Amino acid sequence: VPIHMDDGKLHVFTGYRVQHSTARGPAKGGIRYHPAVTEAEVTALATLMTWKCSVVGIPFGGAKGGIAVDARALTRSELERLTRRYAYDISPIIGSRRDIPAPDIDTDGQIMAWFNDTYSMLHGGASDPAVVTGKPINLGGSLGRGESTSRGLAICTDLALQKMGMSTRDVTVAIQGYGKVGRYAAEILYNEYGSKIVAISDVTGRNAGDVKAKLVVEGANGPTTMEGHEILESRGIIAVPDILCNAGGVTVSYFEWVQGLQFDQWSLEKVNTRLNEVMTEAFENVWNVSKDHKIGMREAAFVVAVDRVHEALRVRGLFP
Repeated sequence: VPIHMDDGKLHVFTGYRVQHSTARGPAKGGIRYHPAVTEAEVTALATLMTWKCSVVGIPFGGAKGGIAVDARALTRSELERLTRRYAYDISPIIGSRRDIPAPDIDTDGQIMAWFNDTYSMLHGGASDPAVVTGKPINLGGSLGRGESTSRGLAICTDLALQKMGMSTRDVTVAIQGYGKVGRYAAEILYNEYGSKIVAISDVTGRNAGDVKAKLVVEGANGPTTMEGHEILESRGIIAVPDILCNAGGVTVSYFEWVQGLQFDQWSLEKVNTRLNEVMTEAFENVWNVSKDHKIGMREAAFVVAVDRVHEALRVRGLFP
């Protein structure tokens, strides 16, 4: 991804866009700007997106993108040139019915606005508000998108506690990782569910053996190692996995995509009501599979997700 920097020098960045599956619909996944972005990381995250979309039943496959760059070290004009050049480079493989990007680490609505405008200019100025999600509201973004991952997390927390015979009003909550997801999750759990927040921290490693919670609800992508998962299970701690818990974000991205295709905008109440319906149905489905097959929630979520992708591939058949 070559661009001219503000000092006139040419700098070549490395970017990626990975499409893992389009068996159930267009590929869907964010774009991150971070120095540690690699092909392997983007590929793994694209795979997780396939299972995340599948487990909540929305008609998307998985994709992910990224550029290896410290976005905070760039000027605004350099950031815009980088985004527009990257959008140009991957424009042949994206589209509202092919692959729909969204924001991720160190990208936001402004990045999506530049991306969407570049795509439009490459297509004769045609307006297509469904080609990316996470856009500013006045450019076709969805109300409720900013806190949707956190809201989905809170919904899953509430449902899991009900299954355990507990109430969100009667529990204490510790939040590990206080970024966008953790911050909004704390506000929603406290203000809307009445939970008592007793601890907030940045991320810490190798602490599965020290966790005293009865329930772990994963908000980040891949936050628990296999070793950590086994430790939690051996201690009888219920862990609701990331591909279910943090799917609120991609679910509202799906809502934004639908609104964009129809040149419509839903009310915040409609967005949150539909999110609650989708997350509740997905949680109940995974919970039932967990109990029926006597497996953990993580395994059950993958059983549901992989089975749906497999069935889509089976029914579609093989061309030619």
